[in-house]
Amino acid sequence: MPPDSGRHFYGMHTGGASQLPKFINMKKILLLMMATSLSYCLTAQTSKKEKAPPPPPPPPPALAQAPDAPPPPPPPPPPPTVEEAKFTPPVIVNNQGYSLSVHRDNGNNMVYATKNGVTEKISLSKWNANKSFYESKYGELPPPPPPPPAPKAPKAPKG
Repeated sequence: MPPDSGRHFYGMHTGGASQLPKFINMKKILLLMMATSLSYCLTAQTSKKEKAPPPPPPPPPALAQAPDAPPPPPPPPPPPTVEEAKFTPPVIVNNQGYSLSVHRDNGNNMVYATKNGVTEKISLSKWNANKSFYESKYGELPPPPPPPPAPKAPKAPKG
C-alpha cells in the first residue's frame, strides 16, 4: 500500500494528511477559547466595581431600647366575707353565784346553770313548770338576746 493513500491495514480510513490541518485548527480554537475565558476571569476579579454605600450606623443604645413597661396593677382586694355572727351571751353571775344561759340543744331549749365549773342542764319547759322553785335555787333567767339585724335588701337596678 502506498503511504499517502490514507488507508489503514484493515482498510479503514485514518484521516491521512488531508485531515491534519483541521486537527491543528481545532487545537488553535480550543487554545484560543481557554485563553479568552481565563483572561475574562482574571479581569473580572481585578476590576474595581462600584461599591454600595455603607449601611447607616445603628441608633444610639438609649433610643434603641423601648421604655420600660409600667408595673402590673396590684391584684384586686378579696371580696368582703360575711361571717355569721354567733351570739355569745355575756357571762352574768347572779346573787346566788350561778351563771344562767338558755341554749337550743337537739331541738329543745335548755337552761344551763354554771357555778364553780359545774354545769347543770334543765329543760326550759321543766323550768317554766316549776318556775318559783328554780328561780329561788338558781336565780332569775337573763333577758332574751336582741333579734339579729335584718339582712340588707338588694339594690334595685336603675333603669
